[in-house]
Amino acid sequence: MTNVISVLRRSYTGPAAWKGPDLAGSDEGVLRLSPTQIGELEAALRAVRERGVPLLKVSAGDFPLPTLAGELERIADELENGRGFVLVKRIPVERYSQAGASTIFWLSCRIRGLSAWELTAW
Repeated sequence: MTNVISVLRRSYTGPAAWKGPDLAGSDEGVLRLSPTQIGELEAALRAVRERGVPLLKVSAGDFPLPTLAGELERIADELENGRGFVLVKRIPVERYSQAGASTIFWLSCRIRGLSAWELTAW
């Protein structure tokens, strides 16, 4: 039987075996949203509000994200198979209410079929 101490002492390799100094000053793991991608998120937010779809029932099919969908798929793959994180920059959260920002976060998760809980639990 494997005990916790032996598991913690194992040497790990691969993209998820990183240390902060390894990434200092690097853009690896950073996604900077373009104005077009931000516009897609805002259009999705408007569409969800206009349709009156309850947030927990929103799915990827409820809104189009022509350029951002591929990036969100890449993020999901990086979370599952890569270094385990992606820092998304340039979401202008100051434009949105707390509910609006939460909806954008939820929509971003739903493109891959994840719930916000699953995403933040990683």
